[in-house]
Amino acid sequence: MYRSTLSVNGDIAKELLSLAREKNMTLFSLTNQILETAIMFMKMGIDFQGLRNLVSVMKILKDVDAVVIPSDFLDKLIAELYKNNQKELLNSFKQLGMELAEYLKLEAPNVEKLVSLAQTLSTFFPLKRIALRRLNHTTYELSAVGVGGRQESTLCVYNFVEGVLEKYGLEIQDKSISKGLINIKFSEKF
Repeated sequence: MYRSTLSVNGDIAKELLSLAREKNMTLFSLTNQILETAIMFMKMGIDFQGLRNLVSVMKILKDVDAVVIPSDFLDKLIAELYKNNQKELLNSFKQLGMELAEYLKLEAPNVEKLVSLAQTLSTFFPLKRIALRRLNHTTYELSAVGVGGRQESTLCVYNFVEGVLEKYGLEIQDKSISKGLINIKFSEKF
């Protein structure tokens, strides 16, 4: 065994000691597990921000009891449901957006943080790109690429986003929707 002295910030040392006690581990064992895991992730090319993002996404998925399924399968299900009752399906997605917005507000209290969270989530879903641009003091433009492999799926995602924005007190001014692409201009309600 190689022995070395590592220097860490005082606050981190206190956190490590507290965590070791809480987990009923020695400081040696805990520190080695943390370092071993960090080294493994770094060798895999995952940086610390990527790891934090992954943990954030996992927490959100667990909190909302999300089920992850392949996007092609979801596209097929949506297309079938869309054929049978388009209005109810789109309304269900909007309602889902409104319900999840209440939770999302805890993680992202404003629109900038919401888009940042969406960008983090997009790295783990079929979304290719999501961007927010502020047009003026109260108006924004949101672009999302990769939001469904079929037109029906893209419309469902749009309705979901519409529900989220509504709960955030935002109003859609203009929209452009095509297969896999959503571009929305929205502003704060007065």
